[in-house]
Amino acid sequence: MAEYLSPGVYIEELPMGTKPIEGVSTSTVGFVGVSGLIEILPKANTIPSNAALKDSLKALRDKLTEANGFETNNKNVDMIKAVGEISSLVDVVEETVENITNETEKKTAQDDFLIVQKIYEDAKEVVLYFKYLDKPTFISSRDDYVLKYGIYTKDNYLAPAVYSFFANGGKRCYVISTKSNSTSDIVGTVDANNNSTGLQAFEEVDEINILCIPGIEDDTVHQAMITHCETMGDRFCIFDSKKGESLDAIQTRKDGLVSDKGIGALYYPWIKIAVEQKNTEGKVVFENMLIPPSGAMAGIYARSDTERGVHKAPANEVVRGALELERTITKADQDILNPKNINCIRAFPGRGIRIWGARTIAPRGSEWIYINVRRLFLFIEESIDKSTQWAVFEPNNEGLWVKIVQSISSFLFGIWKSGALVGASPKEAFFVKCDRSTMTQDDIDNGRLIVIIGLAPIKPAEFVILRIAQSTADSNS
Repeated sequence: MAEYLSPGVYIEELPMGTKPIEGVSTSTVGFVGVSGLIEILPKANTIPSNAALKDSLKALRDKLTEANGFETNNKNVDMIKAVGEISSLVDVVEETVENITNETEKKTAQDDFLIVQKIYEDAKEVVLYFKYLDKPTFISSRDDYVLKYGIYTKDNYLAPAVYSFFANGGKRCYVISTKSNSTSDIVGTVDANNNSTGLQAFEEVDEINILCIPGIEDDTVHQAMITHCETMGDRFCIFDSKKGESLDAIQTRKDGLVSDKGIGALYYPWIKIAVEQKNTEGKVVFENMLIPPSGAMAGIYARSDTERGVHKAPANEVVRGALELERTITKADQDILNPKNINCIRAFPGRGIRIWGARTIAPRGSEWIYINVRRLFLFIEESIDKSTQWAVFEPNNEGLWVKIVQSISSFLFGIWKSGALVGASPKEAFFVKCDRSTMTQDDIDNGRLIVIIGLAPIKPAEFVILRIAQSTADSNS
């Protein structure tokens, strides 16, 4: 209580109304994969013949080996300093070449110097690789990704997946670049000093809502993704089919890919896009190639969330940048796959390539069968969780209960007005209870405040049925 010791006017500010609940982001994606490690140490047949160049090149090799040792020992080293030292070595090599007087030897030395210079250019890329290795790195655009990780490298699908994410409407993502596509490197570990690698490192990043590991076909990795998302409680994972997977094979694999909470979705088949890469001359060119669809699907989730809201199923949406599909999916094919909760990507004449499915990997009969329902609940749960932290350690009495109910009800009213909940009125769309009926005296004595919330989420019109009959000219019906 304030003390009033001398006569006068005292102004006190009183909190009025409910504490607002702010909706969280729903479309920040976490990508895990190999950005592309380049082998930069020269092979035996490329070692220069000039003695001075050999010595300089050995120093360069030692510096790169040292850098590799830093990574192996998992130490946090400033690799930019290493690049500067490598650059100095290249300058020494160049000066050595210029000082050679014999024209024949000089020509040979100049050819050798080109080898050293190329190694230096590759070394800069490798330094970037080491700098961001196993570290969650925020990426805001395709150009931002190229700046930090370089362009596409063969047989690694991280770069084209990220490009496709931004091309389809994505705005924000985090990337973890791993040493390899092996199961152990992708799943990652947490050591005794709490240093984490691979997927495990994403536990440090709170704002991720969607998880993608493009092109990884390992069942252990997929189960790790499900476990990660269910443990974090605020994430949804997107799974890729395998390259070249048949209709029978995708069904068999889907049988082993299940989440009781409907925490993920599977897409089939792969899509073909134009991917940029360097040719043998070092120039950037575009090559049409098949890539896993998860990056594009994540971008469409983000686009749909922005344009319509998280309650809208991310389906019947054009896959931007997709040139063709790995295989054509017919209606007969989807009649088989859709009941198995395998989301098809289909090409329609005059309408382009579109996502034509909106189901999760929940088991048959689950209440979490639709992607938009699952993600709507994740959004509501996390928004309420983050915005009601003020209630912790407040007096657990009727006054607090009323404030909690008012805050949550006000938030859900806005959700209902946006069209995310079913019902002609708020009472039909949701309820919030926090009183003696939701908790016992034992709960109160043990510091528990229990709120019960009921929601009626909107479901997608998956099957639009038009029933048409003939009518006579004099019919009144």
